[in-house]
Amino acid sequence: MPMDVKNSIILPNNSNISKLILRHIHQQVRHCGRGYILSRISQCFLMPCANALARKIIKSCIFCRHIQAKPAIHLEVASNLDTASCINALRRFICVQYQNGGDALKELDHKKFHSTLQNAGVKRKFNLPSGAYHGGARERIIWLVKKVLASVLN
Repeated sequence: MPMDVKNSIILPNNSNISKLILRHIHQQVRHCGRGYILSRISQCFLMPCANALARKIIKSCIFCRHIQAKPAIHLEVASNLDTASCINALRRFICVQYQNGGDALKELDHKKFHSTLQNAGVKRKFNLPSGAYHGGARERIIWLVKKVLASVLN
């Protein structure tokens, strides 16, 4: 066992220095999850209630709350790169935009677009973006990718 691990600094539970160090590590690791923060803090410090304090730090972080409440990245799954898959991905994007207020689609001629898709034989299939249980594992993977990309891009 290395000497720095044997002689690690013991931090008190709810002291200001403990909160500052955890907040600094949280920002240093670019708002990653609680487990990553705990693994980083355990490399240098020994803190008896680090798990609860890390949870409080993440809950009070405005950036983390923004990522979890409103992801800024939209991903669509396309089975392959043909025209039908592209139209289907675009259709799913439009369904999500209608639910979120449709700001990105104000300039679109909806009747013409809908008739073009209908003439191509594309049928609408509604999938709730907020219900991970509708898409199962796929929705969970998309949620994880959005979270990681949002933390990396900021």
